[in-house]
Amino acid sequence: MSIAVQSNVKKWGNGNGIRLSKEMLLTCGLKEDEAIDIVVDNEKIVIKKHKQPSLIEQLQNYSGFYVGDEETKEWMDSNPMGEEIW
Repeated sequence: MSIAVQSNVKKWGNGNGIRLSKEMLLTCGLKEDEAIDIVVDNEKIVIKKHKQPSLIEQLQNYSGFYVGDEETKEWMDSNPMGEEIW
């Protein structure tokens, strides 16, 4: 189903906003306070339901080895300073 409406950008606090009708949200399966992704491409703004990647998708490019930044390396290489149990 496709819905097309004309609307206006309105001042909202320090920014601007648009309103989406209940019908629009129901059509794309969105609920109030649900996470969305907003993509700006030239003169288009695309709003999509946020899809949390599955664990398999998150690990897809994992090589099995993690190299952290200097602070992480320093922390990982440090000796216990308290009563940590190893």
